[in-house]
This record gives sequence, C-alpha cells and structure tokens, in this order.
Amino acid sequence: MSTPSAKQTYSDADIDALCEIGEFKDLDLAKFKKDLESFAAVYRWENGKYQNLPSYKETSTELSKIAKQAARLKESLQNCSHETEWAIEQGVQMDAVRIISKREGAPEHSSMVLSTEHLAENPGLLGVSVTTKSLAVILGRLEEITTKAPDTLPKRSAGKIPDYGLRLWLANIYERWPIWSQSRFSRDVDSTGQPITQAGRFCVHAFQIIEPAYSVSRIMNGMKNLIKEKRN
Repeated sequence: MSTPSAKQTYSDADIDALCEIGEFKDLDLAKFKKDLESFAAVYRWENGKYQNLPSYKETSTELSKIAKQAARLKESLQNCSHETEWAIEQGVQMDAVRIISKREGAPEHSSMVLSTEHLAENPGLLGVSVTTKSLAVILGRLEEITTKAPDTLPKRSAGKIPDYGLRLWLANIYERWPIWSQSRFSRDVDSTGQPITQAGRFCVHAFQIIEPAYSVSRIMNGMKNLIKEKRN
C-alpha cells in the first residue's frame, strides 16, 4: 500500500496564526506542524477513496450481472458432454505439468492450478488442480454470494460520502487538542454562525487551508456531530 502524500500544507506563517488562534503556549512547533501535516495527508488519502463511489443501485446491478454469469457458466459445466469435460481436463493437466516444470501457477499466472508453495505446512506441495466439478461448485458459491450481497450494502445514492474526510480530520484534531490547549474542544457560534471558541476558530482556519471551498457552517456542523458522537 502506498503512503499518504508528503505535500506541504501549512506555511510557517500558518503555524504562527494557528498557535495564536488557539493561544497555544510552550508547544514543540516542529512536532505541532508535523501533526497537522500528517492529518492533512491522511485526510486527502482517505477522503480520495470515497470520491464518486457507485450507488447502491449500481453496485447491486454489478452483483446481479456476476450472479447471472456465474449461474450460466456453472450450468454449462454441469451439463457439458464427456468430450468437453475431457478437453478441459487436458488443459488442467497441462497446467499441472507447467507448475512442476516452470513453477507457473495461479494467481501469478493464468492457470487452472493454484500455487500452494506459500503454505508452510505443505512445503512440498506445488499446487492444487481445479477440476470442472470443483469449478462448478465454486461458481455455485459465487452465485450465492453475489445474489445475497445486495442485502448487506448500505442504502445510499451515488457520489461522495458526505464529509467523511472532514470527520476523520476533526477526530484527529480532537485527540490532540488536550495536548495543545487548556481550553475545551467546543464549537459555540455567534448569531451569524461564526465560531467564538478557540477550538472552533482553530478548526475553521486550519481546515480551510486544506479545503478553502468548505464553508464555516459545514465545518461547524462537522464539529457538532463529532462532539455529540464522543459524548455518547
């Protein structure tokens, strides 16, 4: 797995401004900046995974298509002639020879023989052949799984999961806040919706450096939801 990007988000002037907003004193500024950069990188990395996800309907359609294809192929294998089954088994035997002579088996290579060399309990076993009968059983199970899978999917529309990245970023700030500040992590606002607490003002300023398009109200709502979640 790749690691989050090391892109710099906060300038030294940003760090000074955030320390002033939070009224932080005696902080290790290098560590403080490293934490903020890490949280920004994690936000971008994780939030990017949840952009333009398929909807429940789209995923269900894909699963249904796989289930139908698996069912048709399973039926074809179960009802094929002896000659057809023999022809397939000849190919499996050729794969078995290839894994013995060249160590070429699935999943690294296109093969009907699954490599088992990584299994410590069977160091002498090179692979297991997939016969037509076992393949039909596997396809039958694939059909069952893909038929039932839509019942476990979250019911949601297409697009980005709302504010997942913001929630993740706020959770990281929430955990660090007691180390940085003597004040509570709270999000009181004035009559215009502007934050009046140190934590609220800090979160708005710090997050808008990452995502300038995010409104104050959106960040404040994120804080509200997180604080409610942490209290429950």
